[in-house]
Amino acid sequence: MKSKTIAIGIAAFLLTFFLALNANATYIFGPFSGNDSNQDLYSIFQTYLEDYALDNPGADLPFDIANSSDDFNEITKINNGNQSTFGDDGVFSITREADNKSGMWESNSPVDFIVIKASNNFLVYSVDGSTSGVWSTEGIENNGGQQPALSHITAYSGGGGNTPPGGGAQVPEPATIFLLGSGLLGLFGFRKKFWKSKN
Repeated sequence: MKSKTIAIGIAAFLLTFFLALNANATYIFGPFSGNDSNQDLYSIFQTYLEDYALDNPGADLPFDIANSSDDFNEITKINNGNQSTFGDDGVFSITREADNKSGMWESNSPVDFIVIKASNNFLVYSVDGSTSGVWSTEGIENNGGQQPALSHITAYSGGGGNTPPGGGAQVPEPATIFLLGSGLLGLFGFRKKFWKSKN
């Protein structure tokens, strides 16, 4: 019984650890039609806020953005134009599943926003200063109504420290893991004490 309890505790810790490491894509908005390469991130956000105001008359805007597009710095763009070079530019790299519809990304510097382009649409992820995470074209449809393969990814930093649209303050990943570990140790200690007093 004791080994079973320990095994369950370890499995719960590993599962939560994995989820904490991959829970950094806090919000997605879009998809927008067109190509993000024809716009800067500031104009994309302006479009989002205009759409939001139209869909929610009289509501407060979900976040504020800086008045200058200079606050959003493009870190890199990885293009699918050449399959042999797709995936790594030395600063930002991705791995992808065989169908090229999802995978992982990693950056040498903190990333605040990622734009995913597929088919004739693109959407925006807020990743809040992360250096790694998950990407996906889920939420985008091609002309046939199917989820398309990735065209390119653009990574941005900056934004004047504004709260991402719809997002709240995130618990930093190390703190999340520390809290989880403390809770599990407490539960394990309580369980051990309970069994001792019962016997």
